[in-house]
Amino acid sequence: MAFNTSNTPSAPKKTPFYLSAGFLIPLVLVLFLGWIGISNFLKYQEVGVKSENTIGAMYQSNQSFMGQQVLKVKEALGVAKLNNEGLEKVIRSALEGRYGNDGQGAKQAMLWVQENYPAKYDPQLFVNVQQTILSGRTDFQARQELLIDRVRVYKDQTEIFWPSLWLRLAGFPRATFNFDTYKPVLAEGTEEMFKRKVDTGIEIK
Repeated sequence: MAFNTSNTPSAPKKTPFYLSAGFLIPLVLVLFLGWIGISNFLKYQEVGVKSENTIGAMYQSNQSFMGQQVLKVKEALGVAKLNNEGLEKVIRSALEGRYGNDGQGAKQAMLWVQENYPAKYDPQLFVNVQQTILSGRTDFQARQELLIDRVRVYKDQTEIFWPSLWLRLAGFPRATFNFDTYKPVLAEGTEEMFKRKVDTGIEIK
């Protein structure tokens, strides 16, 4: 006896597990989080590299600039070929503002040369030296301020939660990087003055 099976319902087709919502949703979520993680890691790794390299380059540039300014002052004094640590210390101190901002740096440089190499100098020479020192100091201070600001930006990034999290994961700040290395040059006595909250004035020797 034959049976009519034309109306017998067929068994439902099973959806492959990899197409089911229970598999796809977690997979998409994992891929999305992975993408966020990788993109943030690469982003802040780039931030760390560029920040530290930029700060290092600016610091070296400032050192080179200071060297050139010392040479300019020596040329203005007519002793460009003289390689003397005492003279260079006086000139650097003048350029860094350690003798104040009223021309005392130029006076100290002139005084050192006159004491060590007695000679008669044209008054115009002092004017030239003074202008060279004041111009160099202004430019050096501007460079220092740019470096200070760049260091501040990077320091902020290493202390604010989100960027600092990714910077640490990317290995920044690097062990070889020290924020204290890039502190600005301070006029002699400035740090002590700020600690004591008292300005004792400038002593010219």
